[in-house]
Parts: sequence; structure tokens; C-alpha cells
Amino acid sequence: MSGILFNRSRDVEGTVEFYTQNIGASVWLDQKQCIILQHGNLLFSFCRSEKIDAFGCITFFYHTKEEVDSMYEKLKDVATSEPQVNQQFNIYNFFAKDPEGRTIEFQVFNHRLRPFYLSDECLVLRRSVREFSNEPVSDQLLNEVFDLCRYSPTSKNTQAFYFIKSRDKKLIKNLAAQKERGATPLVRAPLILAVCTDPNKTIRPEEDACIAATYLMLAATQFGLGTCWIGGMNTKAVKDILSIPEGHYIACLTPIGFPQQIDITLPKRRAVAEFVKEI
Repeated sequence: MSGILFNRSRDVEGTVEFYTQNIGASVWLDQKQCIILQHGNLLFSFCRSEKIDAFGCITFFYHTKEEVDSMYEKLKDVATSEPQVNQQFNIYNFFAKDPEGRTIEFQVFNHRLRPFYLSDECLVLRRSVREFSNEPVSDQLLNEVFDLCRYSPTSKNTQAFYFIKSRDKKLIKNLAAQKERGATPLVRAPLILAVCTDPNKTIRPEEDACIAATYLMLAATQFGLGTCWIGGMNTKAVKDILSIPEGHYIACLTPIGFPQQIDITLPKRRAVAEFVKEI
């Protein structure tokens, strides 16, 4: 987060209500004179003034076409265009006006993007992915994921975890056969990763490996990649297939690739009060 877009407004309260109630923005900071809103990774503000800043365009972008359509249905009365494909910019979008006449745009990009999630979005949007597209995953992209994984906490900073990756379809099929059921996602992805630790380097191999696996899955989400924790396998056979030393610990195997379909539906989760106990 490194910038804020400030706008002069004659009706700060009414404008803020429009963006919070209709668009889903939240108040990030109330400075009385200026109220700063947040929508994803966008910070924008409305400040009390006798003048109105109505130039330019405030654009909100979403993960799916369906979300854009949903916003259109909600804002149809103030929309100035219908949702449509813009070939020039490879987007799907529509425009509308806010209560003070500013142009606002709602769009989805029809192509891959560089990471843009905030940490809370990454935590909320991570999903176990079991169906993958045929789109290849480059080593360059994987290295960017791995670069984030370097910051996974480890016992006494031993950094004893390591990953094994494979694109060998025959080998992956053999790995999937080492689990009675539930390993099918491994063969549906372009590659797999095994998350391991060397117990000769750490006194907490299980914890270090599991934390590293969690970091891997969150980092993959940041880059639009899907993962799925696969455990409960024939450990000895997996180690033989991947040439992992007998004493090393395997936290999990995971397929990794671009999801066949983006699903941002939030599964039902327990309320905080249900899992936080005070004694």
C-alpha cells in the first residue's frame, strides 16, 4: 500500500455512504475533514470542500465476469453503459456515475495479472483446488512463489525445509497411486511439489515443514495458482519415488497450477467465538 487518491466533495457523508453501501468499500480512516475508504488494495478519500473533483475515473476491478454483472444489476440506475468486452484493453467493463457526478468503472481483466492481493484477501481467498487448466506454469513464476517461501518461520531459523518439484507425468501418476483415494488432483495439474524437512538440521522437522507448506499455498494464491494439501500417503513409497532420504519428513504433496475455474465463494466458517476460548 503506497498511495491514496484524494477527491474534494461537497457531500462527504452522502458520497461515503454510496461507496460503502453500494460498492462495498469500508472506512479505512476517518480524519473528520477527509474520510479515507478502502476497497481491496485501493485507498481513496473524500474531503470537505466547496468544490467537487469529478475528473478522471475511479476503477474497481474484480476476479470474475459474474461479479461485474452483479455490480451492474445493483447500479443499473446510475450506469452509463452496459457491461461489454473492450477488445483494446482485453477487459469486460461498464461505467456509472456516483452521486456527485464522478465517473466510476467496474471491470475484470481477461488475462493473467501480477500479484495484487492484500494479505487478508490472500488468506480469505485461498482454496483447495482439485481441477486445473492446461495452461503451463513457468519456472520463472514458480521461482517468484518460492522467493516468498524463503520467509517461512523455522525453529531457530534453521531453514531446514525444502521442496521437490516434478513435471514427470509417469512419476506423478505413480505418486497418486500411493494413496487409496483423494490423490487424483495430483495428476490433473502440470506439476507437483513435495514439502520436506531435514531432521539433521532442525529439532522441529514436522512443524517447520507444515509451516513451509502453508506459506507455499498462500504464496501460490498470491500469484493466481491453485494448490491442494495431499497427505496420508504411503510415505516409504513416496520417498523411494522422489529419492527422499528415509529419515526426512514429508508434510504433504500438492498439485500446483492455474485453477480450471476461479471460485471465490466463501465456504461456511465458524464464528470467532466458537474457536477462541478464554480461561
